[in-house]
Amino acid sequence: MIFKVLFFPFSLIYLIISMIYHRYYDFFSNKSYEPKIASISVGNLSMGGTGKSPMIVWLANHFIKNHKIMIISRGYGRKSKGFIEVGENMSHSLVGDEPLLFKKIFGDKLKVAVSEKRKMGIQKMTGLYPNISCVLLDDAFQHRKIKPGLSILLTTFDSPFFSDLPIPSGRLREPIHGVKRSDIIIVTKCPDNLVNRDRKRFIKRLSKFNKPIFFSSIVYNEMTPLYDVIVDKIENILLVTGIATPAPLLSYLELNYNVLHIKYSDHYSFTVDDINHIHQKFDNFASNNKIILTTEKDFVRFKDNKLDNYINLNPWYKISISLKFDDEDGLIQLLENYVRKN
Repeated sequence: MIFKVLFFPFSLIYLIISMIYHRYYDFFSNKSYEPKIASISVGNLSMGGTGKSPMIVWLANHFIKNHKIMIISRGYGRKSKGFIEVGENMSHSLVGDEPLLFKKIFGDKLKVAVSEKRKMGIQKMTGLYPNISCVLLDDAFQHRKIKPGLSILLTTFDSPFFSDLPIPSGRLREPIHGVKRSDIIIVTKCPDNLVNRDRKRFIKRLSKFNKPIFFSSIVYNEMTPLYDVIVDKIENILLVTGIATPAPLLSYLELNYNVLHIKYSDHYSFTVDDINHIHQKFDNFASNNKIILTTEKDFVRFKDNKLDNYINLNPWYKISISLKFDDEDGLIQLLENYVRKN
C-alpha cells in the first residue's frame, strides 16, 4: 500500500501521457492502418501474464482448420530488430520466445513473423503469401498504428483491470476507458469451480462497457519427458519457471506432488550456470521418484544456447496448457461471424 501511495504521482504522469497518446489516435483515426484481411488482436490493459499466448494458440488451433492464417508479434525480448519470418530452428534471442513457441507448435500449418511495425509485418507476409486470409496480432492492444477488425481484451480473474492502478503504482498500461476499443472481453485464469456469485460479480462490473463477456480457465496437459530419462511414479517435482505468473501452475502441482520451485524472471534467458545450479538443487531435493519440470514456453529458451546438451541425462519434463471456456460455442460463433464477413 505504501508503495502505491509513494508512486501515485508518477502514475498520474504516466496516465496523462497515455491519455494523450490514445486521444491522438482516437482523433486522427486515419493514422491507423486497417488490414485488408481479417485481423484479430489479442491484448490487455495490464502488464504481466493475462494469458495472451494460450489465447493465440487457441485461436490458431481453431482457424487453421478452414483458413490460411499468420501470427504477427513484436517478438518481446529478442535481440534483433525489424521484420523476420520465424522458422522452427531459429533462436529465441533472434525472434522472441513466444513467436518461436507458436512456430514450434504449429510448424508448416501457419506462418509466424516478428516486426515492431505490425503494418510492415502484415504487408510483407501477405506479399509473400497472398493466400493468407487472417492475421492474429499478439499483444497489440496498445499498438494504435494498427486498427484490427476484431479486438479481444483479456483480464485475469485474480487481478482484473477494474481493480488496478496505472504504472508504477499498479500494472495498468492505459486508462480503463480503453476497454471501449475492444470487441470481446475474456476473464482468464478462472478457477475450475467458478461459482455463479463470482461470475455475476464480474459481469456486473464489466456490463457498463457493453461487450460480450466470456470466462476461461487453464487446463494443464500431461507432463511429458524431454528425453529418454523417464520416471515411472512421480512423487517429487523440482519446478523451474521463467514466466510472468507461475503461481497457478505451482498450486496445481502441489495438489498431488511435493514441489520445490526455482523461479526466474519472465522471459529469462537460461545459462549453463543456471543449469548447473538447477541440477545441484535437484541432487539434494529428494531421494527418488523425482523429476525436473519446466513449461513449454520456457523450454524454447533452453534450446537456444544448446542447453539441451547439458540436461539430457536428467529426468527433465515439460508441461503445456490449454484453455477451457464457459461458452466456447458462443465465442466461436462471434469469431466466425467476423471472419466470414472479410
